[in-house]
Amino acid sequence: MDSKTVFELRNEAKNLEGISKLNKLTEALNLAQRLFSAEPYDEWIQKAFAYTLIDLSKYYISNKNISQVGIYYNQLLSINFQEEDNIIESQKNFLRPKIDVNYSEVQKAEELSKIGNHQDALNIFKKFIAENRLAELHHEAYGWIIYRYIKDKEAELTSTQVRTLLKDYMNLKNERPSILHSMVSIP
Repeated sequence: MDSKTVFELRNEAKNLEGISKLNKLTEALNLAQRLFSAEPYDEWIQKAFAYTLIDLSKYYISNKNISQVGIYYNQLLSINFQEEDNIIESQKNFLRPKIDVNYSEVQKAEELSKIGNHQDALNIFKKFIAENRLAELHHEAYGWIIYRYIKDKEAELTSTQVRTLLKDYMNLKNERPSILHSMVSIP
């Protein structure tokens, strides 16, 4: 069996509904996971695995099981693609707001930060923290907002304010090393 079999199983699932569709997609996923475990850098195996995760995410979106969608979405994000696939990237962008109730607010905060309205962007994230809504999915966005705020206001901020922001940054679960992490420095 190979990635072609996974694509065939996905094709069969398109004509099914309900539990039959789920069973066929689960069969495709199990095969894709086995293949991926054996050869994680094979382009076609990566695509077969990714497309199956996308299909299952859409299945669970239609059944309003967002927690299961999140599990598949995180698996999709963990695939280290050797070459970018525009369709997979567009599907990630399609799925993201479906699983994240805070997506539009995070996007607004990022846009505010990028145009220099750092305080309002920071306030959105402080509200998330106060309401216990800051998901790990948003840690990197919050890190960039902290970075831009410190860089823009470094002459105006007190030492205590900077240390507090850096403490908030250090508590984030961001990938390290990363471009963001290398950019964050004490002004």
